[in-house]
Order: sequence, then C-alpha cells, then structure tokens
Amino acid sequence: MVNKLNITSVAEGVETREQLEFLKKEGCREIQGYYLTHPLDGEAMTKFLRHPLYEAESANKDEVTV
Repeated sequence: MVNKLNITSVAEGVETREQLEFLKKEGCREIQGYYLTHPLDGEAMTKFLRHPLYEAESANKDEVTV
C-alpha cells in the first residue's frame, strides 16, 4: 500500500532471513532489525559515523541487500 501511495516506510524488527525475503518480495525497500545488526554502543556508533562505508562493509559478513 505504501508503494502505491509513494510513502517511504521502514520495516522494523526484522530478525530472520525469511522475514527479509518476504519483505523484499513485497517491495519493502527500508528495513532495520537484529538480522542486520545489533544496537551499537556510543563508542562503536562514533566510530561508525566517522567511517560508515568501511565499518558497514566489514560488518556485513552475509552481504544483505534490499
């Protein structure tokens, strides 16, 4: 429905590959949840914000794309 209305939405709480695959099939383009990463503490977040591409690439062991 949000795609037809041209609204950006975020699927929260994605925890499994099955959930990710379902959302991809349904056209969901924005997701977040433990399947991608666990919350970062302050030090890790600061490091990520300083070097987002390097950190994201090194953290993606299972190459998840949406």
